[in-house]
Amino acid sequence: MEEEGATLVIEDEAGQEEKVKIDFQVPDAVRTEFANEVAIQALHTEFILSFFEVRLPIIRDPKDKPKDIAKAIKPLCVSRVAISAERIPDLIKALQDRLERFHLAHSEPSISDVTPNKLNEN
Repeated sequence: MEEEGATLVIEDEAGQEEKVKIDFQVPDAVRTEFANEVAIQALHTEFILSFFEVRLPIIRDPKDKPKDIAKAIKPLCVSRVAISAERIPDLIKALQDRLERFHLAHSEPSISDVTPNKLNEN
């Protein structure tokens, strides 16, 4: 199944709606970073998504206590993105759709199949 590209609906001079294909461009200089944590802040007109990479410290002494090790964990912010509040529902829908496709491709249960009761059955 071929994925339909993103489109923008605009109104022409005659008042007719027209779909225009969006051709996203990603410059070579844009880096892809790994993130395993995210912090989300809701402001008046936008959401700020801060992506972090949490690196576990190197444990040199097996006698170190977990509490002491946890003090050494310092998540590194690898990217921050501001998204207008009006676009958040589209982002959520796109994430849910891609997650569902991911689960189907990898034969994993979908997010709607996983409920607290099902998680505790084992």
